Amino acid sequence: MEPRTNKTLHAIAGSIAPGKAHELLKEIAFQKFGVKSLSDVTEAQARVMSEELRATKERMRQGIHKALTNGEGQLITEAQIGYVRKLQGLLGWSDHSLWTMINNRYQETSLEAMPKFKALRLIAIMQQRWRSKQKKQQTANEKV
Repeated sequence: MEPRTNKTLHAIAGSIAPGKAHELLKEIAFQKFGVKSLSDVTEAQARVMSEELRATKERMRQGIHKALTNGEGQLITEAQIGYVRKLQGLLGWSDHSLWTMINNRYQETSLEAMPKFKALRLIAIMQQRWRSKQKKQQTANEKV
């Protein structure tokens, strides 16, 4: 598969499963085509995967919209706010950094005003960044 196609697939999969794009693609490739490695996927197979991922992403987007318009757009809970603040401290982020992420990524004015579904996404991304930071620290410690 061409590098450009590979990047496109990873970008689409990353929007569906942040931090798990590669694993998602490997799983789809194995289930759909029986290949064990992404390097074994042909261009035609990659196009099929791309179409399916785009359809999945669109279904997710429509599901979120439906949930919001049917009165399921609940606000973030106090427990979620506390957990976000805890992750913020673990990551070493300032209040400004967190606010910038919330504003730019989710178009919200504050953490306390976020809908619950956006808060869940925020928490998932922050957890992934925390795991990534821990892995980097572990590899740095192993080198010393």
